[in-house]
Amino acid sequence: MRICNPLFVCTMLLFSYLESFTQNEKAFDFYSAGVRAAYTFDYGEAIYNYGEAIKLKPDYTAAYFNRGVMLLKNKENDNAIHDFKTVIDQDSFYVEAYYYFGEALLNNMKAEEAILQFKKALLIVPAHKKSMVGMGMALYYLRKYPEAIDWYSKAVFLDKKDAQLYYKRGLARYTSEDYEKSVIDFTSAIQLNDKYTQAYEYRALSYRFLNSIDNACMDWRIASGLGSNTATESMATYCK
Repeated sequence: MRICNPLFVCTMLLFSYLESFTQNEKAFDFYSAGVRAAYTFDYGEAIYNYGEAIKLKPDYTAAYFNRGVMLLKNKENDNAIHDFKTVIDQDSFYVEAYYYFGEALLNNMKAEEAILQFKKALLIVPAHKKSMVGMGMALYYLRKYPEAIDWYSKAVFLDKKDAQLYYKRGLARYTSEDYEKSVIDFTSAIQLNDKYTQAYEYRALSYRFLNSIDNACMDWRIASGLGSNTATESMATYCK
């Protein structure tokens, strides 16, 4: 009968532990390199380093998530979706993964599928502003403007200092031909960011539909000064 040597077993366990520790340490080094590359907007380099970290540590949830975000910024939506699915498989309460999964789907013009992911995020964190905005964007894409406006309003309630929220809600109101309220929203956006060219342009268009040409011309003039060729052309057409 063969007797197992306890010293041999302990030595093998120690080697196994040290090998695992070294591998995890290398994975973290690649992960850190990915973070540094992302900070300098070098998405390709970040994607590579996160990928190397994942090879060394296949359950590295944070690396999958960060690579997914980089892939999304690099317009590789399908690959990003794969990574966000993996994150959710590893951690079903990873709110940001649901949100970015939805954003990638929306980029692929799958608005209804995106809505499902945004709703999952909101089930975990009901006040998740980005998912509220995502709901608004997806519903706007589906031409469900009143519902989009409701979601943008919920986001505005959470953050009254975000100019983009007012602009997005104003755009939904403008598209649904509620020009008086769109003027109010574009004005709020401009008050928060006086260089918001698109807000000036759409406020001008709203004024035009309200037959307030003088106000429209003032906004086109400002937008033109901010570099908008469209505003310059509108001035030539409507402002004599």
